[in-house]
Amino acid sequence: MKRLTITTLIIGIAAALIVGALHATKVIAGFEAIAAQLVADYAGATRVVGEKWQYVFVSLIALGVTWFSLSNVPRWRAWLLIGLLLMEVFGLSWVCSLYRVFFQPAPSVLALLFAFVGAEGWSAILRKNRSHLIRTLFADRVSNEQFRRLTDGRISFDAAPKTYEVSVVVCDIGNKLTFAEGSEPAAFTEATAKFIRETASRLVEEGAYLQAAVS
Repeated sequence: MKRLTITTLIIGIAAALIVGALHATKVIAGFEAIAAQLVADYAGATRVVGEKWQYVFVSLIALGVTWFSLSNVPRWRAWLLIGLLLMEVFGLSWVCSLYRVFFQPAPSVLALLFAFVGAEGWSAILRKNRSHLIRTLFADRVSNEQFRRLTDGRISFDAAPKTYEVSVVVCDIGNKLTFAEGSEPAAFTEATAKFIRETASRLVEEGAYLQAAVS
């Protein structure tokens, strides 16, 4: 939770600062004019939402979108909420125009987009790192079903070092010495390797995490 909060603050504040700088320097003035014409009437307005309120909306939207995108909600639900928020920004501008109050939606829209892109980019990096770590630690050590559940997040995984209880299973081929004396070295080696493979496979299928299987 602490890590999520810190990441949300970093990405959200960065997105808000970028939009604020673009707005203050008039770099996005053309985009703002086009966005405003879609839902508002600046010429007919008697009041204008001040710059301070614009920066407040930009900051809140950037932080909110970042938090939604980084949280553990399903991806389709996060996209839906962000899409609804985008519609609400334009809806707010339109409602304000009905009361002859001009609210510029462009900075809030850009804050939403920048925050979403930043959060999605960060999530992609984390997923890539997590996927690599899972493959390194669990590939061929757990069953295919458990590996899929780990990969898609259905099983939570914390890489922090912890103390675990483990079991050591010792088994061997019956009459191994007699078999070794009466067979060729290649045949004995093949039989031993097959025994290890099948035993390890059975343990994994039953839900074990297999650290090592050696003769």
